[in-house]
Amino acid sequence: MIIEDMRKLLSRTISLSQVVLLIVLCACRRDGPIVEEGNITISGGHQIVIGCEGNYQFGNASLSLYQYSNSEITSNLFESVNARKLGDVCQSLTAYEEKIFAVINNSGKIEVFSRNDFSSMGTIEGLKSPRYCEVVNRNTAFVSDYKANAVYRIDLNRMKVMDSIAISSWTEGLLAHSGKLYVCGKSSGYLYKIGLESLELEDSIALGAGPSGLLLDADDQLWVLCEGNYGDPRPCSLSKVELQNFTIVQTYEFPVNQQIAKLNISSDGKELYYLGAGVFKMSTTTEELPNLPFVDLTGRNPYGLGIDFSNEQIWVADAKDFISKSSILKFDSTGTLLQEGSGGVNASSFLFLY
Repeated sequence: MIIEDMRKLLSRTISLSQVVLLIVLCACRRDGPIVEEGNITISGGHQIVIGCEGNYQFGNASLSLYQYSNSEITSNLFESVNARKLGDVCQSLTAYEEKIFAVINNSGKIEVFSRNDFSSMGTIEGLKSPRYCEVVNRNTAFVSDYKANAVYRIDLNRMKVMDSIAISSWTEGLLAHSGKLYVCGKSSGYLYKIGLESLELEDSIALGAGPSGLLLDADDQLWVLCEGNYGDPRPCSLSKVELQNFTIVQTYEFPVNQQIAKLNISSDGKELYYLGAGVFKMSTTTEELPNLPFVDLTGRNPYGLGIDFSNEQIWVADAKDFISKSSILKFDSTGTLLQEGSGGVNASSFLFLY
């Protein structure tokens, strides 16, 4: 199975490790300052935790740390601090108050650790194939899952699964807003609305193929990116949803065979960013998709994207051959490359800490 098909099938959960038997490690690039593994000095303040998936079934998921205080990247953050490995496939990262939640997909768990010193605070287990975590308050979080056909409700005080809400789909991106939980149904093609008090499914609307990522803009409109599904001929699409009436305002369809992923937004909520052959940027009020990338990534294999709200810098992870260490690229708000360094294998997510 070629890598493009695999990326469509499992939304980046499975990489070339199913067909490659040896891990090839690349030396750190010299065009970005790198700290050797195990040599960690945590300065605090403005930092970026970079989630690196690793390779499916290789157990080599990891976290890298970029510190603005010295412009350096440190690899294997979690393992160095906690003297144990992170797990198998780091799918996503989220933070709430003093905690960071790393969703480890193929290990069926969420590692919870301190945002101050990155020491472990516990592990949430008993999940089938978790994807994303949405924390709604100090006591409760919801977790989507590839295999469960449900969304889990998590007791954060006990760090245990409380119960689950049944949904007839692989569940993917989550967003809690104004008493509702919005859930992407990756396999069903639907967006679901759940009441946070009733914990009942209230409504759903049909979108395109493979709803995956969602976010709110400055006008309180919900944007949902459909990344496509393996075997589904429909193209990737982007839909704007009006929440008061829960209706689709507009849908943008991408050219057939154009792969789109990693929906992001600017700090003012007025510009969208996403990955294709490069980094694309579009206004939330435009009528058409951009034809050309804002940041050209020709010769790269873009796999992760993040926008730093403090300075509008654009961060990109280049997975290269999916078995070597990723390149981490920092661009300014005009799209000019500022710095390049190395992260772990298959870096895909950025968590900005201020």
